Amino acid sequence: MGLTHAVDLIVTGSLAHLWLVPFGIIVGTFILEDATTMLVGVLAADGFIGIPLSLVSLYLGIILGDFWLYGMGYLAANHKWARWFVNHERYEPIRSWLEERFESAVFTSRFVPGMRLPTYTAAGFLKLPFRRFIPPVILGTLIWTSLFFAAAYLFGNLTADWLGVWRWPLAIAIIVAWFLFNRSRLNRRARASADKNRSQTSVITEV
Repeated sequence: MGLTHAVDLIVTGSLAHLWLVPFGIIVGTFILEDATTMLVGVLAADGFIGIPLSLVSLYLGIILGDFWLYGMGYLAANHKWARWFVNHERYEPIRSWLEERFESAVFTSRFVPGMRLPTYTAAGFLKLPFRRFIPPVILGTLIWTSLFFAAAYLFGNLTADWLGVWRWPLAIAIIVAWFLFNRSRLNRRARASADKNRSQTSVITEV
């Protein structure tokens, strides 16, 4: 809830000056991109932000955020412990799997909750070609963000007369629910991965 409130303050606060709006949206996407997209879509439906400015700012912020994830993974590989992780034979199947399906894996992870962070950071961590990373990131962002923005815009238009003052609480509730859903999926994946690693370690120890 705190992050959602921060996004709301940043984006709506930037409305005071038109030149601040793109910066507010871009910063918001770095905090919670889905919440920012929904908020901006509803604000565009209300006429506070133009559709072209909304979409361009969202595209730019989300794409830069994806590049940042790749860059963080790439920088992490320069540390000794990370270098061991990358070069160890145990993790070569990860490298091979990503190399064989790199573009499709990057593109698909945009649409699967909880997959974008590990996939994009792994791509940078394993130093897979950035030039191959760029096209699927841009294409996935254009499709996903456009659809999400359109849904939020439609929600804003349809509920303006139906719900009145209750529209924004409902919108915030949807954003929070989506955030919690994604976090829950990510936590389950992390626990499953940890359990798998522990089982593999125990098998190796027994051998």
